[in-house]
Amino acid sequence: MFICFMCSIEKANHQDLIHHYKTSHNLGHNSIYRCAQSNCFRAFQSLRSFRRHIVSHNVSDRNIYSELAPSLNFNTDNMIENYNNLDITDNTQDPCNVNACCSNLQPTSESFSKKNENVRKSTAAFALSLYSNPYLNRKCAMKIIDDVSELVTGVIGTMLSELSPNDDTPNKNIVEAISNSFDGLDTESKVIKYFSDRNIYTPPKKFTINENVTVNTGNSTVMLRPMLETGAIVPLRAVLKQIFELPNFLKCSTSIPDVQSISNFTQGNIWKQKLVGKMDENSLYIPYFLYFDDFECNNPLGSHAGIHSIAATYYTFPTLSADHASLLENIFVAMLHKSSSKSHGNASIYYELIKELKSLEQNGIDLEISEGVSKVYFILGMIIGDNLGLNTVLGFAKSFSSNYYCRICKAHKNIMGKQCKQDDGLMRNRHNYNTDVEINNVTTTGISERCVFNDISTFHVVDNFCVDIMHDIFEGVCHYDLTHIIVYFTESITLFTLNNLNNRLQLFDYGSGELNDRCGIIKHEHLMKSKFNMSASEMMLFVHIFPLLVGDLIPEDDEVWQFFLTLLEIIDILLCRDIDNSTLLYLEALISEHHESYVKLFHDTLKPKHHFMVHYPHVIKQVGPLRLIWCMRFEAKHKQLKRTASLITSRKNLPLTLLIKEQLTLAHRLYTGKGCETRIELGTRISEPLNIHDYLKDVIISDDVNLANSLNWVYYNGIKYVPGMILVISNRTCYNFFKIKFICVSSSSNNIYFLTEQIDCIGFNYHLQAHQLHQRETGLYRLIMPQDLIYAPTFCHIISNGDSYCRIKYI
Repeated sequence: MFICFMCSIEKANHQDLIHHYKTSHNLGHNSIYRCAQSNCFRAFQSLRSFRRHIVSHNVSDRNIYSELAPSLNFNTDNMIENYNNLDITDNTQDPCNVNACCSNLQPTSESFSKKNENVRKSTAAFALSLYSNPYLNRKCAMKIIDDVSELVTGVIGTMLSELSPNDDTPNKNIVEAISNSFDGLDTESKVIKYFSDRNIYTPPKKFTINENVTVNTGNSTVMLRPMLETGAIVPLRAVLKQIFELPNFLKCSTSIPDVQSISNFTQGNIWKQKLVGKMDENSLYIPYFLYFDDFECNNPLGSHAGIHSIAATYYTFPTLSADHASLLENIFVAMLHKSSSKSHGNASIYYELIKELKSLEQNGIDLEISEGVSKVYFILGMIIGDNLGLNTVLGFAKSFSSNYYCRICKAHKNIMGKQCKQDDGLMRNRHNYNTDVEINNVTTTGISERCVFNDISTFHVVDNFCVDIMHDIFEGVCHYDLTHIIVYFTESITLFTLNNLNNRLQLFDYGSGELNDRCGIIKHEHLMKSKFNMSASEMMLFVHIFPLLVGDLIPEDDEVWQFFLTLLEIIDILLCRDIDNSTLLYLEALISEHHESYVKLFHDTLKPKHHFMVHYPHVIKQVGPLRLIWCMRFEAKHKQLKRTASLITSRKNLPLTLLIKEQLTLAHRLYTGKGCETRIELGTRISEPLNIHDYLKDVIISDDVNLANSLNWVYYNGIKYVPGMILVISNRTCYNFFKIKFICVSSSSNNIYFLTEQIDCIGFNYHLQAHQLHQRETGLYRLIMPQDLIYAPTFCHIISNGDSYCRIKYI
């Protein structure tokens, strides 16, 4: 019998007792329960823990049978004694061979311990997945764990305990494993301790930026109370060791393609200079980038906008392949602090971070990987970000109307307004930089303070050749240029109206792969302000399709259209992932021509973002393709932190709260062992297994490829492929175009194949900067795998005269 500790009433089983507590005494999940069984006076802080305890007081089966024996007219003692006297070697006395069956079912203590540990690991993984879920705050995660724990250990565990015998049997062990599955994981602190003890979760640390005092009034008294401005930082040494011991992560970070053109940061001049004197054959040197930027956590239009703005420091590894470097999970958070703390200076903010970075460069990390122990040194390659963020962190002028705002050269703003080529004699170097720091006059030098990151031996700010084509081109130059161009065509010579352009824009066939990237309507006030209501990705798409929108309405000899085509060629080169020396010379000529035409045609001065373009060819030589250092993916990383902040009502220590969430997310990745792997998401099957041999009759096909399932779509490394898309394969002389007929996945290896039909290419139309295609059935089929593609899938677009054109772009 089970006794209520409040009214001493007796209940037949513990379920009735718990029901009595809820209905008669209004006790809930978090009430205090006391055990009133004989010789037990324990108190429990929750119903879940009390339920687990009260089950242990369950009366044994033998005692129950002994109590019921008089009414049932049989003696349990005699039954047990008679069974014990059975001759188990005589099958006539044990016809069901119970002992043999039980001995086979009885698990060893070692096997049960292993299974029990597997249950614990699965429960821990479940708890960690909730804490790392980007759509749940930690309080909600804890509530879900409480509810699931009560269901599993309470309801299900209780039901199984009633069905299991009382002695040490497999069912008894299973009940114990289920009932104790959430032990040690029932609070957030216990979950964090569980993974911290296993070196999976690395907690962030608080650091002090500034100490101050504040006035506190209360009870008619005025008191001075100390106030600390703090930030949150990740212990990089421990975290980098965990990251690079993930499967294939180190391999993906050190496998650089062997090509003659520049395709990676390590092929630039800056990295070669950093490695001078560090060529130890037994060690690895891995570059990393730091990124600095601010993001708004609150409603940007609300009354509290800007109060809790956060300054974020991210780091990433430029040697990762493009497929993996673009993943947000491979952009890691190093430090967070409030933007308002910048008033205390960079030295106090980044002191702890710089100390960590110097240790990584000088001492390195010993990685334990499958090949053995490897010594790895991490070297700061570049500090990247948008123009304002970089000028602030690196100690340059924060105003772009100042006399010397450029980080790369010392040209005056009056010169920059008309400068079309880089002046090598005005480039910043270590000598004139040190002189300018000593002068300590931002008006005449453009330097507000010495860069604190110069304390790192392999880094100097004048060698930090960073430009951002996302903000410079797609949120700057494209807006300036296209507003002038559209005003010229719609108002100056009136080849078409703004309504005509908007109609074509809305009716344009983007294709099923780009439905999420439609461009919005252009209004007249946008043209007057030289600013479209478009994001960087929308502007990139708008420029890409603009020739197909209105190119057929414009004469081929129009000089403004030639100016636009020059801009288009510049953008196509900047988006390339590998660039050779001849292309760099051509890019330099295009930028010079573009700037001269801009000043001549529109009678306007060049803007600061125009000026940064003159340094692009030189920067590419130093650090590699500019697409690898733009801010596009880092801006997307902001969204993750903003989403987490929107789930949190408290703003007491927001940087630490956000960083704890990021570390829990990283811990979940470490726990599941997710390294660098190909990401494939399959659509639904649309037909019976496809016999590819019917299309490729003269080609020898392996059994893996021959019979495959046809799908309606597939995501491969974040890119969606659907039937009807155009794939582009190029060689040194021409481009070949193929339309996807079927998307196939082999039934044995899950490899992806595109069964395509080749399309005739009539030629390249320079006026539209597009290839004209003849869409007819050629009967020429080819099997293409997605990993062989370097150009993004696209679609054929039909212009007003009925011709089909296709513009290509890099993945």
